[in-house]
Amino acid sequence: MTRYPALACLVLGALAATGFAPLDLWPLTLVAFALWMKLVHDAPTLRRALWRGWVFGVGHFTVNNNWFQHAFDFQDAMPPVLGYFAAVGLALYLAVFPMLAGGVAWRAARRPGSPTRRLYWSSPPPGSRPNGCVRLCSLAMPGIRSASSGCQQ
Repeated sequence: MTRYPALACLVLGALAATGFAPLDLWPLTLVAFALWMKLVHDAPTLRRALWRGWVFGVGHFTVNNNWFQHAFDFQDAMPPVLGYFAAVGLALYLAVFPMLAGGVAWRAARRPGSPTRRLYWSSPPPGSRPNGCVRLCSLAMPGIRSASSGCQQ
């Protein structure tokens, strides 16, 4: 996955699209999205983060927008094969939005004092439990202590 991150982003985007109807494999969407965010976080430059976001969007929207290809089957004036080109063409445009989201997430993670630095799983925050428990409760709900997770403020 780290050797060919653009290819991994393309495949993860296609897998993320399987969470919508008619397949409804939504857990796969969550896993694919989390792995894509890791790849964006690991990008060395903003340009690479934007590229990974755009490639993820192309994979996602190509699979997800494939449903409207069938409308071209019922048009007498157009060949049905144009529907596939329309789905890919629209995906190339719609991929701009995951690209922008990936760029904003990459930029926000590099700000000093960013909470995303503390949430990254490879480096537990200072003061965390020895088993790597991340203090999510203090970030999600300030002022609430969780005895079950061992979070203390």
